[in-house]
Amino acid sequence: RDELSWIHEYATSVMVYGDIGNCGTYKYEAFVIIFSIAFCAPIRAFFIVSTIQFLKNQALVASKTMRLKRLIISSLVKQNVCVSIFYIYPLLFNAIASHFQLSFLPNYLLVATRSGIAFLYMVNSLAQFIVVITSNRQFPNVR
Repeated sequence: RDELSWIHEYATSVMVYGDIGNCGTYKYEAFVIIFSIAFCAPIRAFFIVSTIQFLKNQALVASKTMRLKRLIISSLVKQNVCVSIFYIYPLLFNAIASHFQLSFLPNYLLVATRSGIAFLYMVNSLAQFIVVITSNRQFPNVR
């Protein structure tokens, strides 16, 4: 395609899913991604909410047990937020953006949006690692 001829100077091969506004057979994969997220999100939310309610309703006497319960709940919530921000939303944005073109956006905003989403998707494992390390109260004591 003529509008992508400048890329050949920088890269030897370019993968194009289809014409602008028509992503070809990738639209089926995008629909599967969107359907999977729409199907799994309520189930995930139900399990997380029911777990938090179960933990909050337990009658605990010792203060150390209460601290541990709060730590488990905060860790669960942090991991859920991390998965949403760094995995589900970028994947959903990629599926939606590949099917519905974002050519109405100005170029600088389109570049910033796609770069930001790609960055969020790439640092998913780092964010999960940080949540695990900060949730582990014994980690600062290890020497």
